[in-house]
Amino acid sequence: MITLWYSPAPAPAPYFDTVAAYNSFYPVAPALIEELGIDGFRGCDNTTMWYNGPYVVEEYIQGNTKSYIPNPNYYDAANVSRFERFTVTMISDGAISLQLYQNRELDEVDLGESSITTIQSDPSNEYNQQLCEKRAKKFSYCFIFNYDKMNTDGTPDENWNKAIANKAFRQCFSKGMVLNKFFARYNPINPLKCENDFFTMKGLCYTSDGTDYTNLVAKEMGLDGEAYDGKTMKRLRANNGDITELKKQAMEELSAIGVTFPVHCSYYILAGSTSALDSATVLKQCFTDSFGDDFIVLDVNTFVSSTMKEVVAPKLQSFVHMGWGADFGDPINFLTQIIIHDENAYYSCNMTNIAGIVNNGPASYQTELVAAYEKFTDLVNEGRAIVDDTDARYAAFAKAEAYFLDENLIFPTVYDITWCLTHVNEYSKINAMYGPCNYKAVNWETSEEAYTTEQYDEFAAAFDAATQA
Repeated sequence: MITLWYSPAPAPAPYFDTVAAYNSFYPVAPALIEELGIDGFRGCDNTTMWYNGPYVVEEYIQGNTKSYIPNPNYYDAANVSRFERFTVTMISDGAISLQLYQNRELDEVDLGESSITTIQSDPSNEYNQQLCEKRAKKFSYCFIFNYDKMNTDGTPDENWNKAIANKAFRQCFSKGMVLNKFFARYNPINPLKCENDFFTMKGLCYTSDGTDYTNLVAKEMGLDGEAYDGKTMKRLRANNGDITELKKQAMEELSAIGVTFPVHCSYYILAGSTSALDSATVLKQCFTDSFGDDFIVLDVNTFVSSTMKEVVAPKLQSFVHMGWGADFGDPINFLTQIIIHDENAYYSCNMTNIAGIVNNGPASYQTELVAAYEKFTDLVNEGRAIVDDTDARYAAFAKAEAYFLDENLIFPTVYDITWCLTHVNEYSKINAMYGPCNYKAVNWETSEEAYTTEQYDEFAAAFDAATQA
């Protein structure tokens, strides 16, 4: 999910240089407006637009391919390398993508869990030594809890609403939910590389000494000393994932206000999607293994075509699993989606429904929940008021985000790190964590022979060494 955050009134924006990279700031020639008119420009396509990027569209076939050739008037042509022809193939059925790669109709193909498992488990498979792990996509995925859930008959689901308003109940997720098997749906070889412990995406922005903003959040949360080990999730190491006492506390506190157990958690997937069903089945087992079916049970339900219209609008979900990607390089792009007293806070107004609870007045069991959101919002506002010292700004935001996560008001889940077969060096591509810059196919290093796992490991090691220098 991507949206462009804006201020309702002019305000200092120390991150404006990164905003300028967003496509709404791309220039357009006045003569083109004169030629097409306003309405014509709004409806322009690849046959009428003027290009200022590295390529122009040679051919576009709806639902099939987009072919690009170099723009002869590209301003930076002398300083970048480009392809003679660059074609993006749109594939509606992932089952045929590997076949297209085998036929050399594709130079890169992302692999699903079953293909990875098949190739990895067979040393004699022609692609066994060519599995290449990609870098994380720019989205931070989370469970976005719904604090004002409705039943299908339109009545409030008070059992869920009371449960999710309870801090001990929510913290059972962050302190006890083991997601290794769910991570394996994204990355079956190195599943724990997918662990996400933050709301803001890693790599979005850095302090003056090169420290990743999320490292500041980790320090606030006491996770800064935890490194990937491929075995245990970082956030479960302090208590070994044991939530016995926390679960007991939550059940006692909630039973006292009429909650019955198990609490049923409604999760919706697209009807007819085998992949979505497989992932949901794995997630359901994670709930059982982590919480016990006497405490929380995941109910997997389906929608026909639109999760927003069929599920989110009538507020039927207990949570949605969604990834947020930033438009510009500042934590505010993430954090203002989850504050209150702001009609532009996308998650608060549309997903968590906390905005409505605040506006209409919380129930007695929601007062502590609202107080936590109030404190978090104040902390965010303190951070965004700092516009002349980026390091201080990030430190303030980190404090706010760590508080939000300690309260487990949203539950971070995964980074999307997949495996592929490829003739392109992933580490030669633009890898911005905001905006549309990554779509510029310039200066890519390619190979006639497919890259190997060993080569990609070397690329990753060199990249990590350079960023830590």
